[in-house]
Amino acid sequence: MENTAEKKYRFDVTSSALKWVAIITMLIDHIGAAILEWSFVSGDYLMDSTALGVLDTVLRAIGRTAFPIFIFLMAEGFYYTRSRTNYLLRMLAFCMVSEIPFDMAFGYYHTNESDIRQNLFVPDYQNVFFTLTLGLFAIWVMNLFYERMPSVIMEIVLDVAVLCGAGYLAHFLKTDYGASGVIAIVAAHMAKRFKLKPVLSGVIIILILTLTSSVFEIAAAVIALPLLVFYHGNRGYRFNKWIFYVFYPAHLFLLALIRTVIFA
Repeated sequence: MENTAEKKYRFDVTSSALKWVAIITMLIDHIGAAILEWSFVSGDYLMDSTALGVLDTVLRAIGRTAFPIFIFLMAEGFYYTRSRTNYLLRMLAFCMVSEIPFDMAFGYYHTNESDIRQNLFVPDYQNVFFTLTLGLFAIWVMNLFYERMPSVIMEIVLDVAVLCGAGYLAHFLKTDYGASGVIAIVAAHMAKRFKLKPVLSGVIIILILTLTSSVFEIAAAVIALPLLVFYHGNRGYRFNKWIFYVFYPAHLFLLALIRTVIFA
């Protein structure tokens, strides 16, 4: 149901709207990554290679919007969730649920095989839920330090230790976005803690991903930052939260299936 108690704004981008933007741009990104880019690996082009390259670049650029928005929403959700423990366990569960669909969609980068049956388990690359879960765990522990440590210096030392540990684990597990993603999640959490404007949080997230992951991540600014300018903390229409969790593994499975059919 729509929250009628929320303050009204002339221009208002709600968290529900941000979730849908993140989902749609993620889907656009993964169409390029899971289907079009197999052409470059296999040499079996769906169209002229130059046109295909341009199309893929456009799709992947649009797709850069998704991860910064998901990070921003995670930092927001951490403060508003009814149970942080359940939130963390839910994320951990979807790490496992999503891994096989993730491998089926993107495992071909490592196996050089399109067929999903040959990409059911690819240990060299883990799905983004692992990155998000490690980041969520880091800010959960940091928040405990913030509430209980008597010394600011001790809190900072422990925060750095947690960040390094979570970042290293993301790097070791070879998660999507790796340590860069964990650092960006922690930065978004700190931006929320110090009550920075949403658009400034978005700038920080995108800069971290651009400097530590890929310059290509700067493309996220085109869509994400204007939306965050008009974000005022309202939730908007409340969809069933499981839609956003289930969509990730479901769309990866379908894209892998479509690729296998197209290039059969």
